[in-house]
Amino acid sequence: MKELMSYIPKKYRLYIMDFYKDNEDNTYWLSLKCDEKYHFEEYFAEYTIHEDTIMEVLRVFREHIKEKPKQNRE
Repeated sequence: MKELMSYIPKKYRLYIMDFYKDNEDNTYWLSLKCDEKYHFEEYFAEYTIHEDTIMEVLRVFREHIKEKPKQNRE
C-alpha cells in the first residue's frame, strides 16, 4: 500500500502533523501543524480534514489549503 503522505504535494509535507486511516470506522484524517503557515479556509475545521476516502481528503485539501496571513501566524 502506498504511504499516505506520498499523496500530498511535497511543498506541504513539512506542515502536516499527521495523515492516517482510522481503522475503527475506515475514514481518513489529515491534520496540519497549528503554528505553521497554512490552514484550511472555509472548511469545517481550520487544521483537520476528516473524510471517508483518500480522494475526498485530497479534494478538500486542494480546495481549502491556504497560506495564513503573516499576522495570524504564531
